[in-house]
Amino acid sequence: MAYATSLMHHTPVMLSFILMVFFACLFVYNFHRVFRVGHIYGSKSSFRHHWIIENQKSIRALTLLSGVLAFILAIPSLSPSLLLTTLPFLLLVILYVMPLYQKDGQWKRLRDIPFLKIFLIATVWAFVTVQVPLAVSQPDSYMSAGFWLSFSQRFLFIFAITLPFDIRDLAHDRQFGVKTFASVLGVNRLKNLSHLLLIATLLVVYTGMQQGLYSMYHAAGMLVSIVGTGWLISRVNETSSEFYYTALLDGTMIDQLFWIWLFGQFA
Repeated sequence: MAYATSLMHHTPVMLSFILMVFFACLFVYNFHRVFRVGHIYGSKSSFRHHWIIENQKSIRALTLLSGVLAFILAIPSLSPSLLLTTLPFLLLVILYVMPLYQKDGQWKRLRDIPFLKIFLIATVWAFVTVQVPLAVSQPDSYMSAGFWLSFSQRFLFIFAITLPFDIRDLAHDRQFGVKTFASVLGVNRLKNLSHLLLIATLLVVYTGMQQGLYSMYHAAGMLVSIVGTGWLISRVNETSSEFYYTALLDGTMIDQLFWIWLFGQFA
C-alpha cells in the first residue's frame, strides 16, 4: 500500500523504503504474537492460535530479525521531523497489546477498549502507508489537500476490510466482554457498514481524480479493487476459515496495488 501511494502520487518508488515498511510490519505483527502469549492465546482452540503457541522460538527469531532489518533500512530516511511524527504511532503499536490498567480484576490493553481497536488499526495503517512515504519524498505534503484525501481514502478502506475481522473474533470478544461493531450491530449490519465505507472510499478517490490528484487510470484500478473487496466482504461469516481472513481479506491490499499498477500502464 505504501508502493500504491507512490504510484498514485507519481513520486519515486524507493525499494529500500518499501522493504523497511515490510520488515517493520513483520516485526510489529510478530511482536504482538510473542507478548503475553499464554494469556492471550492459551484459552483459544483455532489452528492459528495453536500454531502461534507451538512456534514461539521461530516467531521470536523472526521478530528480532525483522526489527533489526527495519531499523537498518530506516536509517537513510530518518530525519528529526520524520522521527517526531513516527514515534507517537510506534508507541500506539506497542501499547496496543500491553496492559495499561485494571478493570474488574483484569488487565486491559488499548485493543480492549470498546470500538477503539479498528480506529487504531486504520489510523496507523493510513499513517504508515500514506504519510510516511509522502513525508520522505515530499516533506511538506502533510499540509496539502492531496495528502488528506489520500489519508482519508486509505483510512476508510482499511476500516472497511478490518471490520469483518470482528466477525471472526466474536466468540473471543464475548468471552472477555469486549464490545465490538460485530457484537453491537450483528453480522449483516456490519457487512453493510463495510460496504458503505468502500463506497465512501470511491467517492474520495473520485474527488481526488476531479482535482487532478489521481489519474483516471489509477482511479479505475481502485474501482476494480473495491468491487472485488466488496464481494469478498459480502461472503464472510462466523464460519469462514482463517485462510479467508488472513489470505483473501488481508490480500485485498496486495490486490489493490496490482490493479493500480496494471491500469497505470495504460496512462
